[in-house]
Amino acid sequence: MAPPDPEDRSREEKRTKASKLQEQGEGEEEEAMRLPSDVPRDHFAVYVGEWWRRFVVPIALLDRPEFRSLLRCAEEEFGFAGAGGALVLPYEEVAFHSLTFALACAR
Repeated sequence: MAPPDPEDRSREEKRTKASKLQEQGEGEEEEAMRLPSDVPRDHFAVYVGEWWRRFVVPIALLDRPEFRSLLRCAEEEFGFAGAGGALVLPYEEVAFHSLTFALACAR
């Protein structure tokens, strides 16, 4: 019986390593896709202001033209892929809170 070919063994090790890396990557993707546990259903998180204060707002605000205008301005300033996946709005916290409160009351 011939000894095992070192090239075959090396290829198998590479396949195993690649498979493990792929499995790890898929797990990270799934984790990134999950919502944070403190965000209620039908809401999403945004970060506002210089210190990126986190707000959890209802998805229904996306129907409001005023809120969509905020999103357009944020896209122009930050782009939607440039903040590490966070939705960052370049506004003063007080102004953002006042606007979202007014929009929520107007529903």
